[in-house]
Amino acid sequence: MDTTQELSTSVDTVVEQLRALIVQTFELERPAAGIGEGERLFGDGLGLNSLQGIELLVQVEDSFGITIGELDWSIHEQQTLRSLAELVLQRLSER
Repeated sequence: MDTTQELSTSVDTVVEQLRALIVQTFELERPAAGIGEGERLFGDGLGLNSLQGIELLVQVEDSFGITIGELDWSIHEQQTLRSLAELVLQRLSER
């Protein structure tokens, strides 16, 4: 398997894990598969608010055993599920 394919598979795996984490943490009524990887997490997308963003940050850090600085989180806060997965992978690779 080439590196590009490994990265793609890893991103896809993390996206799936994040979907499940979001549905479980916020007790969403929609299925995890219903959250698109390009869907915005906040505002007009999934609709998480800033307090839920902090809760998600804590859950992501605990679940993946990583640390995401506040500045990095605020930059990614308005982004998509896929960009969050990419940030998680970046932090995992830095361990």
